[in-house]
Amino acid sequence: MNKSFKNKNIFISGASGKLGKKLALKLMDQGANVFLLVRDINKISEFSSNNKAKIIEMDFCNAESMREFIEYVTTNSIFMDAFVHAGVYRPGQINHHDYASFLEDSLSTNSSSSIYLISEIAKIMARQGGGSIVNVGSIYGKIAPDFRLYDNLDMGTEPDYAFIKAGTASAVRYYASLYGKYNVRLNTIILGGVFNNQPEEFVNRYIQKVPLNRMAKDSDFISGCLFLLSDDSSYITGTELVIDGGLTAL
Repeated sequence: MNKSFKNKNIFISGASGKLGKKLALKLMDQGANVFLLVRDINKISEFSSNNKAKIIEMDFCNAESMREFIEYVTTNSIFMDAFVHAGVYRPGQINHHDYASFLEDSLSTNSSSSIYLISEIAKIMARQGGGSIVNVGSIYGKIAPDFRLYDNLDMGTEPDYAFIKAGTASAVRYYASLYGKYNVRLNTIILGGVFNNQPEEFVNRYIQKVPLNRMAKDSDFISGCLFLLSDDSSYITGTELVIDGGLTAL
């Protein structure tokens, strides 16, 4: 057991996703108390009977819901040792020319809620004397997608995704500079493609671009996240940990 996490209070947004759930289980194995922020508590019912997990229903699209969460933390004087922002991205029917939808739907759902949560939680951590925030980013916040990967496949990515991931990572650096004097650390994990039973044609195309010749495993993400949350990274802030098998090094 990593002593860094024993009895620590760690909050995870997007906890109903595959990676969020696995991270929560790993942290509980390491002795942490996890607070799982989800829109739909039914998607995470397997945690309901675990005394190391607390499920908090929060709608990332609703400003009042997010304010209620912040008020809940402050009113109950809950010490926030760490916060993992796994993102609130909801891909919609946004095409490359539908900029009204891009601005009205995607930015209000994603960028605004992300920056609000990160900034408010950083303030709480500053008042309490420190903490660690890990934002989950993407290689598409650093480089452009190679659309040849998606040729003749029913999958792809949209411009708002790259915009949001790059912008949130930039905001993380901003708040790392602002709150560093209070021992609040903020970092971003830049995550490459994680294997999730994608079509074989896509996987073969993707790994040909990766020096390590494979897609990321769930455990690659979890190991990097645990490092940034732990005391082992106590002198690391305002930076990006790239976990992509070397793809962006080319």
